[in-house]
Amino acid sequence: MIDQISVVMPTYNAMPFLKAAVESILTQSFKDFEFLIVNDGSTDESKDYLDSLSDPRIRVIHQTRGGLVAALNIGIQQAKHEWIARMDADDIALPRRLEKEVAFLNVNPNYVLVSCAFGYIGANNRRLEATHVQCLQCPPSYKPMVDPVILHQGVLYRKYALLAVGAYRDLTPAEDLDLWLRLDEASYEMACIPDILMLIRVLPGGISATNFIAQRVAWKYAFACAEARRAGVEEPIRKSFSREHWPRGWKRLRMEGARQFRLGGADWGAGYFLRAALRLSLAFLLRPGYVLSKFRIYFFAGAPSAEARNP
Repeated sequence: MIDQISVVMPTYNAMPFLKAAVESILTQSFKDFEFLIVNDGSTDESKDYLDSLSDPRIRVIHQTRGGLVAALNIGIQQAKHEWIARMDADDIALPRRLEKEVAFLNVNPNYVLVSCAFGYIGANNRRLEATHVQCLQCPPSYKPMVDPVILHQGVLYRKYALLAVGAYRDLTPAEDLDLWLRLDEASYEMACIPDILMLIRVLPGGISATNFIAQRVAWKYAFACAEARRAGVEEPIRKSFSREHWPRGWKRLRMEGARQFRLGGADWGAGYFLRAALRLSLAFLLRPGYVLSKFRIYFFAGAPSAEARNP
C-alpha cells in the first residue's frame, strides 16, 4: 500500500504562476508527502519565493541551469519515497489529484505509473471549458506504441522502475514519450485514468505552442529509437533524423496552421484577443478543418478558476 509519496517539481522562471502551482500541491487532500522543488537556475523572483516557504514538507534544491531533464533526474534521485508525483511549475493540481492516483495504484498494484485527464487554464487564470480525456485502446492500460501520449506532468510513477530503465534521457521535448517507450519495452505496466485532476496552463511562450513542430518531430524520433531497439539495431542519429523528417512544403504549411491555432489559443487565454484573432485567421486559412474541429478547446471559456488564483 502507498502511504507516502514524493512530489517532484522542476522550475525555471515560472513566476508569477509558481505560487499557484505550489499552493495546489500543499492543499491536496492527500497530505503525507514530501515536496521536492528543483530550482533550475531561475533568474526571476523564484529563489526568494521558494526560500520563504515554511511548510516542513518542502525541500528546495537550487542548482545552476541544467535543463528540464537534468532537473527531473536530480529530483528522482533525491526523492525519499518510492512513489513520485510529477508536477509542473505553471500548472494546477486539482485538490484530489494525489488522493485519486494513489487510490488507483493501491487497487491496481500491477501498474508502475498512472496519469490522468486534464483541463486547460489561460495565463489570466481563466479556466477553459473543454477537457482532455485520453482515448486508450484498452483502458485504463496505456501502451505508448499505439495510444496517444499521456500527460507528463500528471503522472505518479514508481522510482525503481524509472531507475531500472535509466530514468530520463535528453530527448527534450519528447523526454516523456521516450521514457514511456522504454518502460513499455521493459514490460512495466502503465495506466491513465479518466478523472480530470490537472489544469494545464496554456501560455503564449509555452513549449507546446512555440515548439509545436519540434515536439512532433521529436515524438517521431522517440518512436524511431524504440523501433530500432526492438529490432536490435542502433538508434538513429537525432540531428540527421530531425533534418530528414522536418516537414516541408504543404505538410509544413498544414503543421504551421496547427501551430498558429495553438499560439492563438494561448494568446486568447492570456487576454491578447487581437493577436489571437490574427493567429486564428491564419490558422483557418492554412488548415480550416483542423481549426473547426478544435475551436472549442480554447474559446468557450468559463469564469476564472478558484483553484487557479494566486494565493
